[in-house]
Amino acid sequence: MKSLKVTLFFLIITFFTNSIAAACDEEKIHDEIKEILQLAIDLPLLQQFFHNRTPLTIEESDYVHSDYIKGLKSAGKTVQFMSKNDIRKNNIKHYLTILTWDVSSFGINAEFEYKVEGIIISYEFKKDYSTLKWNVENSTIIEH
Repeated sequence: MKSLKVTLFFLIITFFTNSIAAACDEEKIHDEIKEILQLAIDLPLLQQFFHNRTPLTIEESDYVHSDYIKGLKSAGKTVQFMSKNDIRKNNIKHYLTILTWDVSSFGINAEFEYKVEGIIISYEFKKDYSTLKWNVENSTIIEH
């Protein structure tokens, strides 16, 4: 009986330890996504297309959701996240859509669309492991 209690105790401790570690990892991932998104919307070449339209809206996706991305800023205003349905309901025309978000061992390649301006922005993000910060390694804006 004592051995069963000890085993059960260690199983419970292991479960809670793993749960806490998973929550910390998830929070870290959300912080990194926020850092990457801030780099994406701050891209100097992109600013000419925003025309001071504020607040900037980003369409929610699997990668970006208002529940865990807080505090992004564009032109000094908080970025808002909305579902595709809410964008339609509110007749919002100036919003960014994340078309692709490919993660590899080399970094992240992403494409955003800003339909109101007819542009697609391609990004290549790399992490500098000496500073633990993300950087825009390469970017291209294509008008279509």
